[in-house]
Amino acid sequence: MSSYESGPFRSFNDFFIRRIKPGSRPYSLAPEDVISPCDGRLSAVRIAPDTSFSIKGQPYTVASLLRDDQAAKEYEEGTALIFRLQVHDYHRYLFSDSGQASSPREIPGRYHTVHPIGLSATSVLQENARTWQILHFDHLGDIIQIEVGAMMVGRIVNHPIHSFRRGDEKGYFCFGGSTIVWLVKHGQIALSDAWSAVYERELPVLQGQTIGTIGVKRP
Repeated sequence: MSSYESGPFRSFNDFFIRRIKPGSRPYSLAPEDVISPCDGRLSAVRIAPDTSFSIKGQPYTVASLLRDDQAAKEYEEGTALIFRLQVHDYHRYLFSDSGQASSPREIPGRYHTVHPIGLSATSVLQENARTWQILHFDHLGDIIQIEVGAMMVGRIVNHPIHSFRRGDEKGYFCFGGSTIVWLVKHGQIALSDAWSAVYERELPVLQGQTIGTIGVKRP
C-alpha cells in the first residue's frame, strides 16, 4: 500500500481501482522505447491464420477475439503480446505512446448457467467480455489493444479519449483478474533480449517498463 494513494474507500471496488502515487511507475519518454501499458505477466504468440491461444481459460484465434476477419488479417505474421493481470496487480492502464484512437468496439461476451445440468453441455463462461480499439500511435504505428474481462470483472472502463499523450491513463478494470492483448504487425517492434523469453513463458512486468524498441524486425 505504500505505493498507492490512501482512501477513503467506499467499497471494495474503490479499493481495487485505487490509484498509484505519482512516480511509482516511471517510464521512458524516448519515442523509440516501447513501454508496457500495465502491470501483469507478459507472454507472446506469433500470429498465423490458424493460431489459437488461451485467454482466461478460453481458446481464441485473432479473428474470434476481435470478431472481425478483416482486422485480424492485417496482423497475420505479426505478434500477440498478452499482458495477464492478476488480482494483486495495478488495474489501471496507460497509453504507451502519443496518438489517436479509433472508435471502440465492445463485445459483451456470452454467459451461461452454473446449474450442473447446464455445465454438462457448456462452460460457465463461454466468451469473455472485451473491448478493442486501433491505437494510431505517433511512433509505434497502429496497434490493436484489446481489454479482456474475466468472470468477476463487472466493467471494463475506458475513458472517452480520442487524442492522447504517452503516459495518459486509458482506463481501468473493475474487480477481478483481467488481460490486455496487443496485436502488432511483423517488424513493428522488437522485444529486447531481456524479454525474448516471453515466447516460451510468462514474465512479470510493471506498467511503464521498457520491453523493446520500434523499427527493428524480429528474427
